[in-house]
Amino acid sequence: MKLPGPDDLRAHCERVLAGDHTYLLDVASELIRELVKHPDASTRPDWLGELASGVALELFKLRIGWINGTYRTIDEALGLKRAKNWHQATARKRSRLRWPVYIAVDQALARGAKTTKVFEDVAAQFPGLGKDQAREYYYGVRRIVGPTYSAGFWMKMKVPDSFLKSSKKPRKTKRP
Repeated sequence: MKLPGPDDLRAHCERVLAGDHTYLLDVASELIRELVKHPDASTRPDWLGELASGVALELFKLRIGWINGTYRTIDEALGLKRAKNWHQATARKRSRLRWPVYIAVDQALARGAKTTKVFEDVAAQFPGLGKDQAREYYYGVRRIVGPTYSAGFWMKMKVPDSFLKSSKKPRKTKRP
């Protein structure tokens, strides 16, 4: 959430203090940013300290509710909604592999690899990754950075060995 000015920040803070936790994390991060901009209390606006303490108290109440078992998860306490088929393991895998896959694909394309085979080759380097997932990760990151950084921009980068299959021990297979 990009807040253009202090009036919007105050409005969102008042909604949070009234019990609407939709923007709680966004407001907390914006307040922290504002507090960092004004480290000296004499230059800090009066309303900033009051709202920051109120939002911190709301976060503390939700955390205590989670510790006491009122909420099953932190996501539930904060009112965050996940998609119906969301899985934590898949989200972690995407978070961990999307940039290394993007770098590897970009390097392969810069070296002149054929685009039809590049995703298969890159997927073979990463454990538990298929060519369709590699394509999804690559184009997902490309939507973020845009085509400007493609075509060998990442040639100086090296994919860490911890992400590649060669650094893992071979898996034991079940006997038939």
